[in-house]
Amino acid sequence: ILPECTFPDSPDMTLEDEILLQNSRFYEAFEQKNLDGLDEVWSHKDHCTCIHPGWNVLTGWKEIRQSWERIFTNEMVTKFSLRNVRTKVLNDIAIVLLEEEVTFVAGPLSQTRSIIATNIFEHEAGTWRMTPHHGSPLSRMNTGEGEEDPNRFRYN
Repeated sequence: ILPECTFPDSPDMTLEDEILLQNSRFYEAFEQKNLDGLDEVWSHKDHCTCIHPGWNVLTGWKEIRQSWERIFTNEMVTKFSLRNVRTKVLNDIAIVLLEEEVTFVAGPLSQTRSIIATNIFEHEAGTWRMTPHHGSPLSRMNTGEGEEDPNRFRYN
């Protein structure tokens, strides 16, 4: 899950590396169905929002955490491969845009879907905390030459 970056305590760690590391922690907690991990990644402020693909907007940490509890009761295994990760830091706000290739496994059956996601982090009390997460199904546009253009997205 972790894109190429240095690890904590490295003197070469950049601000973007810190953001990508925190973003990775979100996906690791999701894969491991680790609510404590999500508690550490997410801000607990009232203005937090989450939009799971196909869901309505969830507002506030309490409502968002309840959604993760519901998701984690599913016995399906979820694995992520992150692609086209782009990061922008603006003072105390960081934006991560990426494509999630998500594989869902339930017994002998599996399905892979592509999701376009926006994760926004705010710098709070010395660390970066996720404030909104928004995931939507992704359709790729074809270049016309039999290959998909990874830099062109359209929303369903």
